[in-house]
Amino acid sequence: MKKIKLFMFILALFISMPYVYAESIVESVSDINNVPVLSGRKTIYITDTKDFKININDTDNFKIINDNEIVIYNKPTKDTSYENPFSLTYNNAGYYINDAGDTVKINVIISATKIMLDTPNESYTDSADHYTIGEVHDKGFEAKMYARNKSNSNVNIDPYVGNHMYLSFKIINADGTELPASIANNLAVPWTIYDLDIRDKSAGAVGNGFTSANVYRESIQFNTGFNNKFYVLDKTVLDISENNTKYSATQNTGNDLGATGQKGYEYSTVVAYQTAKNTTFEWWGTGCGTFINTRANSYDYPEYPNPVKSVSKEYYNIGDTVNYTVTQKFPYTIAENKATKIELIDEFDNALDISNITYKVTDANSKDVTSNWKKNISGQKITLTYTGSDTTQVVGLYNFTFNNLKILEPDNTHKSVTENKIYYKIIPNKANVKITSINNNEENKETNIVNIKVPYSGLLLKKTVTISELNNPKAGDIVNYKFTISNLGDTKLTDVKLSDEMNGIVIDSGMKNTLESKETIEVYGHYVLLESDIKSGKVLKNTATVTGIDPSGTILSSTDTAVVEIIVNPQTGTTSRIILVIELLIIAFSFAILLFKRNFLVNSK
Repeated sequence: MKKIKLFMFILALFISMPYVYAESIVESVSDINNVPVLSGRKTIYITDTKDFKININDTDNFKIINDNEIVIYNKPTKDTSYENPFSLTYNNAGYYINDAGDTVKINVIISATKIMLDTPNESYTDSADHYTIGEVHDKGFEAKMYARNKSNSNVNIDPYVGNHMYLSFKIINADGTELPASIANNLAVPWTIYDLDIRDKSAGAVGNGFTSANVYRESIQFNTGFNNKFYVLDKTVLDISENNTKYSATQNTGNDLGATGQKGYEYSTVVAYQTAKNTTFEWWGTGCGTFINTRANSYDYPEYPNPVKSVSKEYYNIGDTVNYTVTQKFPYTIAENKATKIELIDEFDNALDISNITYKVTDANSKDVTSNWKKNISGQKITLTYTGSDTTQVVGLYNFTFNNLKILEPDNTHKSVTENKIYYKIIPNKANVKITSINNNEENKETNIVNIKVPYSGLLLKKTVTISELNNPKAGDIVNYKFTISNLGDTKLTDVKLSDEMNGIVIDSGMKNTLESKETIEVYGHYVLLESDIKSGKVLKNTATVTGIDPSGTILSSTDTAVVEIIVNPQTGTTSRIILVIELLIIAFSFAILLFKRNFLVNSK
């Protein structure tokens, strides 16, 4: 469930909202945390307004005193107007999660685009030393309208000096670039408006002047970039008409909003959503303070991605040690997100011995922050609880590494898989990260399941022959075979048997009926050639099979084939005899010729 974190802009003001149009929708909520998130929009989380800079544009009329108070020194005349007198930039004030899931920091710029002063009774202002129109606090900006007494600058004179201020609010990336369109056009920035010390019907804003005593003292008009739905706490009285909205508190809370140090003021609360990167509103006030704050007293931990678990390799043996890593990326620094409790919980499989487990935690900068995490082990479950404050991180990224987990023999509850004639047992593991926010809301995210594989059992047979060709063999010749049998698993195999589809193979040596884990034996045998085997083109092709039984009763087997080619020339013997006969005939014929010649010569004489 996506949660809203109201690290938000607070307007602490004696407030009514004129010109909130009739189509505005108002819903009552019992608690600020029950204000829903605008569906489908990217939420901007405002988390820190300590790093600020005041920029005075109109240096002729505006100055900064006490390092944080913006004042007008030149005595204004009636209806004096100032254009773009100052702006205020909060650096690294918050963040959003972009489309890629990364955390991007933002700056917030609040600009006074126009200030109009109204002095209904100028005699009151004659004794004024200066006019305070705003104070910048480490938690926000307080818009004001006070005329300060010359003799004592800390004492307000009669407050009937009106301030009509146009303010703009803009969000940019912390590097000064504009928000991407996918974010800028799809924002949800909640504004929480606190009404402090409201004074009913004493003086107030009507149009551009302060002449009526029958309206509320302060008022604000949301002009552009806001959603038309407003959420009002149930302790707030709200009056709405087509061109005027007023509300007031009904109880004194005694709460300290944490910015000005004021306590005990009544307040009413309205939440409105900014829905564009640029917004504008108008504020009216007399002798009042409007506190714009990026810190609310109520907030929630935002959505964060699922943690990722990994292991250095997939295949192990019984007795090996395995190391796991869990990577968790939080949307922002833990200290600023105000999570009251962060836990990593990893319950390891019973085939892992965790008695000697060690762990290490590093942050996004690869810094060792193990000391910030307290370990607790119960059975096979290890829990790491965050106890530190890593305020230097850009993002809250942690790598949790668990080392020295020893692999034990898996039991029958573990699933098995066969790969390349090897039976593997699968040892699964996953972890989860739990966040508890300041409002005791919990987010619980699980990692992916990581499986490691242990070769539980497996047989492998390799059959070879000493010679692959037999040239002109004769019956009774010997063909020698070697059978290499390997137990590939981590368990003992019994009732090991070797057989061959060709009758007549005799096992000579090396055979065992039991194989220990990882044991390999070489078995030798022979075959005596028969006359029937010696034929033209005859091939001795036969397959051997080895079987064995693992401790679970599973019958394992492996086969392999060897081929011997017998090369026999069927005409070799006959041809020799024919040649011999021919040779003899030639010799006899030659001898006859010699005798004939001899007799012929003798008779001639």
